Order: sequence, then structure tokens, then C-alpha cells
Amino acid sequence: MIVNPSEWINLLLRWTHVFAAILWVGTTYYFTWLDGQLRRAAAHDGNVWMVHSGGFYTVVKQKTLGVPPSRLHWFRWEAMVTWLSGVMLLGVVYYKGGLLVDP
Repeated sequence: MIVNPSEWINLLLRWTHVFAAILWVGTTYYFTWLDGQLRRAAAHDGNVWMVHSGGFYTVVKQKTLGVPPSRLHWFRWEAMVTWLSGVMLLGVVYYKGGLLVDP
């Protein structure tokens, strides 16, 4: 069996790109749903309760942050990994693969 490093790089980048894109779209749908639930719940108390893995979670939407916490989680890494792996995959497939060269 001949091991071709460019094929393994292509495979790794392709699956990283697909998985990161699934995470990116999933968080987009989650926040769209969450915003809709918080708008409906604003008439009551403004909280949304969720259950995950046997634990109960509440989400409260705030218009202003006030004093920011020392550590704030941003959901931007899914988008960044999707774009970076896509650009690297484009380079591997088209530039390194010779598909940008006229025959």
C-alpha cells in the first residue's frame, strides 16, 4: 500500500471542514431558536429553561452586559475553523492538485 501524504491532508482537511460547518450551522439554529423563545418568554419572566444530560439550565437574555465577566465565551471558533479549513482545502485541491493550471 502506497501512502500519499497529500491524500491524507486532503482527507483530514475535508472532514475538519465538514464537521466545523455542521457545528457552525448548528449554533446558528440554536441561537435563532433561543432568541425566538426569549421573545415569547419576555411576557412572563424572560427566562428559558432547558434540560440536558440530567441537568437543568436557565438562560436569561440581557440587553446590556454591565460589568463584563472575566471570561466571556464567544461562538466564533466554528466559523473560523470552517473558513480556515476551507481555504486550506482549496489550496490543497486546486493549487497543489494542479487544477488551476490550463491543460
